[in-house]
Formats: sequence, C-alpha cells, structure tokens
Amino acid sequence: MDIDTLHADLRKRLDILGFNHPLPLGAIGIVSAILSDLIKTSEKLKSSKQQIEQLMQEKVAWELGVEPYKCDNSRLLSEVNGLHLELVKQRDKFVLANTELKCRVRVLQTDKKQLDERCLQAEAKIRELLHSADSKSRKNGVNMQRKPFVSTVRAGYYQPPKCCDAQAQDSKCHCPCNQPRKTDVLHEIERLQAETKNQEEVIDAYKKQIEYRDREIQRLGALFAGGRPAAALAKDCCYRSVNTLNEDVGKLQEEKLAMQNKLSEAMASQESASKKLQKLSERNRQLEHELKEIENVALSVESEANLNILDKERVNSDLQIRLQQSSMRIKELETILEVKSSGGFTPISSSASACSLDSTLQNALKQANEEKRALYKQLNELKQREHALLCDYEKVKAKYSKLKVKLSSQIAFGTENVAGEGADSGEMKQKLAGLEDRLREVQEERDRCCGESKRLRDSIAKLRGENTEKDLRITQLESELCLQKKACTSSNTGRLRTADSTGSGQTSLSVQAAFHRVERERDAAKREAQQLEIERDSLRN
Repeated sequence: MDIDTLHADLRKRLDILGFNHPLPLGAIGIVSAILSDLIKTSEKLKSSKQQIEQLMQEKVAWELGVEPYKCDNSRLLSEVNGLHLELVKQRDKFVLANTELKCRVRVLQTDKKQLDERCLQAEAKIRELLHSADSKSRKNGVNMQRKPFVSTVRAGYYQPPKCCDAQAQDSKCHCPCNQPRKTDVLHEIERLQAETKNQEEVIDAYKKQIEYRDREIQRLGALFAGGRPAAALAKDCCYRSVNTLNEDVGKLQEEKLAMQNKLSEAMASQESASKKLQKLSERNRQLEHELKEIENVALSVESEANLNILDKERVNSDLQIRLQQSSMRIKELETILEVKSSGGFTPISSSASACSLDSTLQNALKQANEEKRALYKQLNELKQREHALLCDYEKVKAKYSKLKVKLSSQIAFGTENVAGEGADSGEMKQKLAGLEDRLREVQEERDRCCGESKRLRDSIAKLRGENTEKDLRITQLESELCLQKKACTSSNTGRLRTADSTGSGQTSLSVQAAFHRVERERDAAKREAQQLEIERDSLRN
C-alpha cells in the first residue's frame, strides 16, 4: 500500500478520534501500531465489561436462587437448636430427678436398717422379759412352799457403786445403760454419711451439667462459625428484617421530624415568651407610671373635692344668712303693708306715706333682684363645678377600669406562661392591693363628694323654693300696691293736682316700670335655668 494512502487513512482515523495534531511521515508506523493496540485494548475492555456484567447478573440470579435455601437452612438450624436446647433441659431435669431419687432410696435404706436393729432389740427385750417372767413364776411357786425368812441384820449406810457413774460413762464402758445412746450416735453417723453421699452425688450431677453446658457452647460456637463468618450469617438472615428495618427507619424519620418540629416550636415559644416578658416588663413600667398618675389625680381630686366642699359650705352659710336677711325684709314689708292697710291716716299724709312706701318697695325690689342674680350666679357656678367633678370622676373611673382590665390580663398571662415570675407577681399583687386600697379611699371620697353634692342640690332646691316664695310675695305686694293706687286715685278725684300728687304719680309709674323690668328679668332667668337644667341632663345621659 502506498505511503500517501496510509497517511490519509491514519489521518482520517485520528481526526475521527479527535487527535488533530500534525502527523509527520516518519511517525506513521509508530502511530499506526499504537492506534491498533488502543483499538484492541478498547475492544477487549468492552468485552471484559460485558463478561463482568453477565457474571454479575448470574451472581444476582444465583443469590436469588440460594436465598430460599438459606432461609430453610437458618430455619432448620433454629429448630435443631431449639430441640437440642429442650433435650438439654430434659436431660438436666432427669439427672436432678435421678439424684433426688437415689438420695431418697439411700435415706430409706438407712431408715430400714435402723428399724431392723430396733426390731431385733425389741425382740431380744421381749425374750428377756418372757424368760424373767417364767423364772419369777417358778420362784414364786417355790417360795410359797418354803417358810418366810426374817432377816436380823440391820441395813447399813454403805451402798454398792453403780456401774453407770460419770467416770464409767466417760470411759469405754460396755454397760447396758449406755447401749441406747451408742445406738443413737451410730444412727446419726449413718444418717450423716448418707447425706454426705447424697450431696456428693448432687455435686457430681451439677459438674456433669456444667461439662455438658461447656460442650454445648463449644458445639454452638463451632456451628455458628462453621465455614462462614458471623457477618455472612447476618447477611443471610438480613432479608427477614428488611421490611421491619424499613418500617423502623420510617418511624424514626417521622419521630425525628416530629422532634425537629417540637424543637422549632419550643424555640419559637421561647422567643415569644422572651418577647412577652419584655412586653410585660414594659407594661409593668407603663402601669406603674399610670398608677403614679392616678395617685396624683386622686390626690388632686381629693384636694379639689375638699376645697369644693369648703367653698360649698361657705356658700351655703352665706345663702342661709341672705335667706335670713330676706326673711327679715319680708317681715318688715309685711308690717309696713299691715300698717298701710289699717287705714288710720289722713288723706293729706297719704301721698307722703305712699312715696316712702314706693321708695322702700323699690329698694326691696332692687335688693331682691340683686339677691336673685347672686343666687343664679352661684347656681351656675355650682353647676359648672358639678359638671367638672363629674368629668373628673368619669375620667378616673375609665382609667381605673382600663388599669383593672390590663392588670387582670397581665396576671392571667403571667400565671399561664411565666412560672418563674413568683417574686414579680408577689410585688405586683402587693401593688395591686395598695392600689385597690387607694381606689377604695378614692371611691369613699367620691361617695362623700356625691353625698355633699346631693346635699348642696337639696339646698339649691330649697333656695329655689324660697325664691319662688319670694316671687309670689312680690306679686302679692304688687297687687296690694295696685289696690292702694286705685284707692288713692278714687279718693283724690275731686281735688286739684299738687306737686305732691304729681310726684306720687311719677313714683307710681317708676314703680310699675321697675316691676315690669323685674318680671322680665325673672322670666329670662327662669328660661336660662331651664336651659341649664336641660344641658345638665343631656350631659349626665
């Protein structure tokens, strides 16, 4: 093949592979060899990857096929282990029961041996007793045939030594009185020997159980690690608990999310609690400031109420004095009218007396009008003071209700959310108690002021009644003056008018004008009083 064609083919192949470097002619052989090796290795790599994938698929298939056998194997192993454990337990029970039965047999054998010995002893005693009874019966028959023997030897104080004294009992004596004790000791020794044998057999049984347990532990360990490690066995049996583990993981994730939510809620509640504590501290400060303001307002209201009470008492005393003066003047006018109506004067002196009477009546009317104006002025001042006191009372009442609501809400919130604010709540309770006492005092002072204002209203109503009585008295005096004027005019019709008569006529006209003016002022004052009462009722409502 030509070099140019080889160069062109190699250049195309390199361009396809992405090698755009210049290719000299001297490097064609090396580059073509390297390229062929690269192509072969890439093809072998692809084939090896395909083989590995096939082997992995076959491995997965084999593993899936082996899974049921592993499951059966693990199940059979668990069943065999359970059966073997039951067999071990039954064997242990059998060994213990066998040892107990052997102990009981040995105890019964010792008891049987002791009972046999006692039976032999009892039979020997019975034979001895029978022999002694036969010998006694024979001796009695012989003695009945012989004469009675009377001994002339006196009994002495010497007694033969007993065979069973303390020294003989301590030494190895074969006396028959020591035989029962000896037999008892021998029986006790046999019983103890039997018990020791029983305990030895029990100990041997326990040793055998321990040895068998050790052998079983070794067998299970060898079975557990026989051919495969523990990780492989765990991997074999892990498919059983995969679903349960997934469920546990899901539950744990849910619990984790719940705990995170609770933690976030707790943090938010902590932040809100801290903010609420700050707000509560600010509210406490504001409430303390407002309480101080209320105390100041209460003190000012109390001082103003005391001053108003003193002023009203002074005004009441002044009004009583003026009432007494007006009653004295009315009495004087009544005496003058009685003197005038008695008719014991001459026609000549009637004009002078009429002039003096007119002047006194004008003075009395002026004084009555002045007193009336002063009373209306005092009435207006009292109404204004009453209105101001009512406004102050409403303000204090509104502030008290607001503070009470704030304090109740603050106490409720503090008892629900702030458990560690015991000292502050105690201080606030003390402050509340003090404020409640202060408010009680203010309420008592308010009630006292209300009672005083009620008393002043009663006095004002009484003064109004007296004023109306005075108005009625003035109208009566006017009517009497008109009658007197008519009588004077009828008595002086036949005479010429003198300077006195003209003066009396002028005075009568001036008195009439003064009466009309006083009536107009009275009507205007009544209208003003009615308007003030209407305004007061509207303000109260």
